[in-house]
Amino acid sequence: MENNNFSNSQPPIIEGKEPDSDLSYEWVNQMQEINKLEKGIPIFNFAEGIKDRKQDMEFRVIRKITETVFHNNLLQEYSPETNKHNRYNNIIPYKHSIISNIPDSFSDQDDDLSEVQNIDGLNGLPSKASTYINANFINDCFNRKKIFIATQGPMKNTIANFWKMVWYSDVKSVVMLCRLIEQERVECDQYWPDNQEEQRQPLYIGQFTINIEDEQTKDKLIIRKLNISKEEDDQIKTKIVIQYHWLGWPDHGVPDDDSYETLEEIIDIMIQNANLGKRTVVHCSAGVGRTGTILSLVNLTMTLQYFANQIKLLILKQLDINQHDYNAIEAIGPISQKLELLTDKQKDEFRISIFGTVRRLREQRWGMVYTNVQYSYLYKYMEKAIKKMLNNL
Repeated sequence: MENNNFSNSQPPIIEGKEPDSDLSYEWVNQMQEINKLEKGIPIFNFAEGIKDRKQDMEFRVIRKITETVFHNNLLQEYSPETNKHNRYNNIIPYKHSIISNIPDSFSDQDDDLSEVQNIDGLNGLPSKASTYINANFINDCFNRKKIFIATQGPMKNTIANFWKMVWYSDVKSVVMLCRLIEQERVECDQYWPDNQEEQRQPLYIGQFTINIEDEQTKDKLIIRKLNISKEEDDQIKTKIVIQYHWLGWPDHGVPDDDSYETLEEIIDIMIQNANLGKRTVVHCSAGVGRTGTILSLVNLTMTLQYFANQIKLLILKQLDINQHDYNAIEAIGPISQKLELLTDKQKDEFRISIFGTVRRLREQRWGMVYTNVQYSYLYKYMEKAIKKMLNNL
């Protein structure tokens, strides 16, 4: 992975341009009404602030400025060889952020993709298709480069490339947000071995051997510890990848109220990995709806955690107390008394922009956050998350 600074020393991007590529920012920059939508809501007034937001209208504006002909020109060009490796014909990766570090299998005599066991119907891939995967690198709100990968649910003919992407992109964890089959439709093909205790068999795919070392289930969250091995330089090298498979998020929908803590747990795991420089792959079926929603929540939660630390430092500074004496903050009393120590100008600096977060994600992978219901859920989740954060100050 690239040498990123994972200290969060710089502030997160709230309103502003996605550094790598941002066509829609011209609309934000030039049109006052769209600029107002991009303007973040102060977290201290978030519950009141969202009452004035017409969320369905916001989402329509986001779609209008991120689904343009100019954006279409940035998509991967059509090719008969690669198109059959797209789960959905209308979800295509951008060229500027596509995963491009997958080696050509046919240039490596040791990688014979036709020698595949336990996967029906997977044959050797043509040269162009052997290096293609419908996946994009995603930066986080601190502009830490390529810390996430958003991708579609693997198909039978893309499982080999999926594992090559995991291996060569040094992925440490995979977050899966769909079931294999939903409403009698295949959402994702199984890309890990069956976990039959009595007949546990590895999955052999191209150069790779995948084994399940452990599997635990908590409510609708399945956590699998996968051992990936591959021969390199006449040695067997192994990597451990943790898969978090959540079954509680319906296609085109949102999690129910009882799922808040599970979703919060997954988000915290993704943030912890990012702060340690560990790359995470996220996928659902198309890799845009549920995937875009959780990546939005990860970025918004990262911002909230940054704010929590900055607010504490400000309060300590106002009290002229050592910056690391957080016990002094707890001794002040309820949150209302703590906030009295901040000026209105200081409070206004702590803003989050759901519009801006989603817009910038859509500049990195087409269609992220796919429905207005998913967009509105971001407001609902963050209202609860902000209230919880402030109460814990």
